[in-house]
Amino acid sequence: MKDNNNTVYINLDKPRELRLTHRVMKSFAAKKKISVDEIDQAMSGYSGMVDLIYEMLLRDDPDLTPEHFEELLDCVSIREIMDAGREAVAAALGPAEEKNAENPPVPAG
Repeated sequence: MKDNNNTVYINLDKPRELRLTHRVMKSFAAKKKISVDEIDQAMSGYSGMVDLIYEMLLRDDPDLTPEHFEELLDCVSIREIMDAGREAVAAALGPAEEKNAENPPVPAG
């Protein structure tokens, strides 16, 4: 199995690790009361992305409260928050080209 470094950092009060894991996705989906398949749609806006980032930060800081998290978000611009969240999601999914190169489609017939 390939070692995948899908960690992204966001500089809040200190560099904080964002890593989208299966556990984070399941926790986010449960709190949003959606299926895992609906995560793409749920994180398309600011509120959903912020909720997903909170779940990612809880992985390394389980004592992080929503109130402290909101204070941390004030350390950076909204663009930085959204970009870091999107980058973490993209890092977790990996490049589409790489997957196709390793597992090319088999022709029907």
